[in-house]
Amino acid sequence: MGHSMGVIRAYEAAAALDPIPVALVIGFDPTRPAYVSPNVETAINFFLEPNVIPVEPLPGFAGVLLNEIVGHEDDIDHGEIIYDEGLRSRAIQEIQSVVR
Repeated sequence: MGHSMGVIRAYEAAAALDPIPVALVIGFDPTRPAYVSPNVETAINFFLEPNVIPVEPLPGFAGVLLNEIVGHEDDIDHGEIIYDEGLRSRAIQEIQSVVR
């Protein structure tokens, strides 16, 4: 899981583990392009408009990739997105679904 530049680092860490499968990567409003490697099973990314930079799959990626706009920077500050209760609850549910 990562926020802002941490999203890019989370995907880089997942790619460094290849060929070991990574069940889930979650990103909160990445500020630069990020890429999902083939060993990631599910990638979920929450974005604030207007500066949406969708996460892109690398060749061979066959998992689930969700890029979702969840609000606007006028309503949720980029630095505060990780504290949004609704998004945190969704992230926790996703994490619990892969560790059970």
